[in-house]
Amino acid sequence: MIKLIIFILLLVPNYLFAKEYNMEMFFTTNNISMDLPNNNKYIHVSAPAVWKDSSGDYGNLICHGRIIVNQNIGTELDLFCSAKNQDNDKFWFRMIRNSKEMNAGIGISKYIDGTGKYKNFKGIECKYAAKLFEINSLVNQKCRIDNE
Repeated sequence: MIKLIIFILLLVPNYLFAKEYNMEMFFTTNNISMDLPNNNKYIHVSAPAVWKDSSGDYGNLICHGRIIVNQNIGTELDLFCSAKNQDNDKFWFRMIRNSKEMNAGIGISKYIDGTGKYKNFKGIECKYAAKLFEINSLVNQKCRIDNE
């Protein structure tokens, strides 16, 4: 019986012991758009935001990137973001989203690097959901972070 328990414990994936990390971001976007042929559009995005997370941290961030709106495929978003918390610890991440909707969608964010408490975030992939309202948007991100 003990051998069976040990065997099961060795097979339990590490993600069962991972903790969940959540972050809420509140953006105000400044977009410059260019119409393309066939009712398509290129949008250059500059989006400052404030954020708070499930660890009690908060701070500012800025994202820059592009959105391509294709009438046949949907919306492709690609942003690079730089953030810092109240203790000046910094982190950088990329947000990617492909969806049929311009005003809402689910995407993936990937942490590029970090300092201080975020140095171990490098390489972590998270899911996020975004909802836009006029020039503002609310983004909720959920990550699973291995306990190492």
